[in-house]
Amino acid sequence: MNPGARLHRIYEKLAAKMTDQRMVETWAEVFDLDKSLPHLEDEVTNLVMALRSEIKFARERLDSYGVPPNLTSPGFERLTQVASPGQLHSGWNGHRGNIQPPECRKVFEWVEWALREEDEADMSADEMQQLRSELDALESSLREADMAPYLRDFVQRQVDTIRSALRMYGVQGVKPVQDALQKVAGAYKTQERPLAQAYEAAAPPAKSLFERTSGMVDRVAKVSDSLCKIKKAGEEAIAVGSAVSALVLPYASKLLSGG
Repeated sequence: MNPGARLHRIYEKLAAKMTDQRMVETWAEVFDLDKSLPHLEDEVTNLVMALRSEIKFARERLDSYGVPPNLTSPGFERLTQVASPGQLHSGWNGHRGNIQPPECRKVFEWVEWALREEDEADMSADEMQQLRSELDALESSLREADMAPYLRDFVQRQVDTIRSALRMYGVQGVKPVQDALQKVAGAYKTQERPLAQAYEAAAPPAKSLFERTSGMVDRVAKVSDSLCKIKKAGEEAIAVGSAVSALVLPYASKLLSGG
């Protein structure tokens, strides 16, 4: 899926909404968020801001091909206008008529076609569900684990970072996943000494939870690289996941061996 295809998919889901409700609930449905999330408005805000960034990115990619700005009007402007934190408490009916006209739909259809050379592979629904289930299981185990606060906080941060990136995936593709992996790898590297000390002092169940976390990072890294098998400027896209796995797994092995 390319940036135009992602925008087209989001546009179609939004335009199909028939129920008049606050935009925060409408966007939650578009982004497949659970409306019972305790910080739903924060999650929706993050995603609509990511959507605005993706619209800007798609326009920049079209600029690089020499596509005139008027060819993305009025679709891009209208989607940007409704994708605003300031509109989250307004009603969907006040925006629907501005979003649904055929001239908006045609913009997103042809932008998807125009950026077809920038397709990246799609994460399957099964892969996404497996990763989310693993994060849920890790978080559940973390709540029950008897472990030092430092180690608990470290694991929780990695879970939160990956979970947020997976939510962003439908809006911005693999890039937020790659960014998250780099952040996770940085945490492992920069906190190497205190992390090793905390791990050494931990009980076996806590050590096992840390090992599961490292394994989860490795699985996300492998999925990330599988989505990046595209050509850009005649070269393979950078395999961020492989670089992260090369850092995380040897580090985990060192901890396990007591090195």
